[in-house]
Amino acid sequence: MLAVSCRDNGAYCDLQYAEQLLETDAVVADSLLGTIQLPDSKRIRAYYAVLKTQADYKNYVIAQDDSLIRTATGYYGSNRKDYHAAMAWYSQGCVYSDMGNDVEAIDAYIRAKALFPDTLVRYYALAEQNLGQYYLNQMMFDLSLNNLNGCLRNSLRLHDNVLTSNARYLMALNAL
Repeated sequence: MLAVSCRDNGAYCDLQYAEQLLETDAVVADSLLGTIQLPDSKRIRAYYAVLKTQADYKNYVIAQDDSLIRTATGYYGSNRKDYHAAMAWYSQGCVYSDMGNDVEAIDAYIRAKALFPDTLVRYYALAEQNLGQYYLNQMMFDLSLNNLNGCLRNSLRLHDNVLTSNARYLMALNAL
């Protein structure tokens, strides 16, 4: 069934494969993204925008503007409780973070958290971590600790040692 679907929707299947690669090799995923011929489908273009934004972010390519990711957030909106909608907003938070636009980054991470269909997702925990960091920087300690406690709970459930260490480090900074 999947093979038939992929034959008919080649770009979509390539994007699914690139999404899998993003977790293990962002350079290869970005190379694959560069070869995909995108149809005029808004859904596929939005999906591509999320993946390309994440590939750039993971490969330390600093975003110069938000035009690519706004394709995705415009398509998904902020009402659909869906993994890719949440990832669009999370990615927009990353872009605004790169651009030094803290207020917009915070707003995007808050929207992402609201849209993830499940909290047991690494990117949900990363959104909590990023919000905790922003709130800490603004000396909003209660909001910071609330997000960092959530990040810590989720990182422990995910068995993500790096995320757990980062959450604990930021929580220690809150105590200073």
